[in-house]
Amino acid sequence: MQRYLALALVITGCEGAAAFGQNVSRLYPHEKLKADATRWEEQIRAEYRETILPQLTDAERAALSVIKIEIPISGPKGDPFEFYSGGSTIFLPALSLRFYSDLCVANAWLNAHGFEGTTVRDYVGWLFRQAAASSRAPLPPVFRTLGVPDNAREEAAVTNRSDRNFGNTIVFLLGHELGHALKKHRTDLRDPIQKRNQEIEADQFAIEVMRRIGQVPLGLEV
Repeated sequence: MQRYLALALVITGCEGAAAFGQNVSRLYPHEKLKADATRWEEQIRAEYRETILPQLTDAERAALSVIKIEIPISGPKGDPFEFYSGGSTIFLPALSLRFYSDLCVANAWLNAHGFEGTTVRDYVGWLFRQAAASSRAPLPPVFRTLGVPDNAREEAAVTNRSDRNFGNTIVFLLGHELGHALKKHRTDLRDPIQKRNQEIEADQFAIEVMRRIGQVPLGLEV
């Protein structure tokens, strides 16, 4: 089920077409995203096996036994918050993971150095407007645009906070998509209220999974 990361509050601050996301697949080189997909694939599958699966009931594990996790280079629309599921497969595109990871690092570095927390939100809004204005012009890179040094992760406080937020959100996303699969939600709904209710049910399952694990969805702060 297509999902434009409702928990990513940065989207809510954008105007016009930006509110629906934009194709930003050209923001990163294809080879970089390909390497990211290879690196994250096993890491995220391991997170599912070792962190989430042990917390599911026998009935839930049986119902989700056919679930697969795939890390494509990007989603079909090239949107940076394009996490979705289809049938028995959960898709977490490398483009979306890389963009969110960079936002986590930027947010952690900016907070550590006394900058406003709205800076990242404003950047996303500007990025979407630039992407909407031209389908070919280069897009403003995350770190350089926000004044974040390339070696920001060398600061322990930045690494700890960004890794916590990123990992925490991955667990939530997996739980959300598992919720769709467990509830057998339909992907062809046109009624916005029914669609919203399905998203709420999936969120509720994700929150319940995190409660069992003993985590609070701190990644929401990004």
